[in-house]
Amino acid sequence: MADVPQRKIVVAHAELEGSGINLLDIRSSGHDIELIDNGSLTVMMPHHGFLKVRSEESEFRRPQGGTLAFRPSHRVSRVRRNGTNDFRSFLIKVPMQARAVEGLDLNFNRTGKPEIQVSDAAAVSLSRLLRYVFSVFNQGLEKAMPAHWHALTEQLVEDQLRLVLDTASDTDQKMASGSPRTISKAEAFMQERYDDPLRLIDIAAAAGVSQRQLQILFRKTTGETPWTRLSNIRLRNARERLVRAGPEDTVTSIAVGCGISHVGRFSKAYKQMFGELPSETLRRSREG
Repeated sequence: MADVPQRKIVVAHAELEGSGINLLDIRSSGHDIELIDNGSLTVMMPHHGFLKVRSEESEFRRPQGGTLAFRPSHRVSRVRRNGTNDFRSFLIKVPMQARAVEGLDLNFNRTGKPEIQVSDAAAVSLSRLLRYVFSVFNQGLEKAMPAHWHALTEQLVEDQLRLVLDTASDTDQKMASGSPRTISKAEAFMQERYDDPLRLIDIAAAAGVSQRQLQILFRKTTGETPWTRLSNIRLRNARERLVRAGPEDTVTSIAVGCGISHVGRFSKAYKQMFGELPSETLRRSREG
């Protein structure tokens, strides 16, 4: 009698407590699953292997690197490994009342289709962010992270998820209508509140435009995203604090105090901008 290969599935889980969003990192040798999901949007992001979903007489397929999103629906999902490598996917469960989807035009009330259109470019950034988040949780490092880390990470995930789902049909030309004053208001707000765990929705509200419009205005006017501009503001303020650091200050405490959650990335970005590591700036300020 031939041996039947054993199926295995391993799921790592993280919950964003402030919003109720659940993040899952799934590893499987291949499985089929049927479920009825009544209360959540679901975003599936396979990064190894192949995914096929059947829902309401329609079939949807995504290879690794693709993204599928569904409204609450009855679905049958089939995943298969790629060669000898297990299937790997991030999966996000978003409550319908979550602030991350508040006010979004997700179209399914008009079309009746189970699939929600997504921004592939934003999905790539979200996938990279989730890799970082799960690297922290999988190593058990989340309890050792600074107090601000959890709030900042939650805001980043929410904002990036919102960009993935925000595919409203307004044209870029219409959405880019605005003035230099709009950019100035956004920058003034970021400069004033850079040390807070800002969300994109907060910056857009301060500028008096939608989140999508803010993104397009920044790209058209500055060639940057609002997050890039905010990151640069935080880097410059971190440098000022490092230069006048007190005896109890550390690179980590200063970074977190400037609204920065990832110290490793902070050090790399800091060196790219200023030509030295933050630890070198701190050491020189103390020697001087």
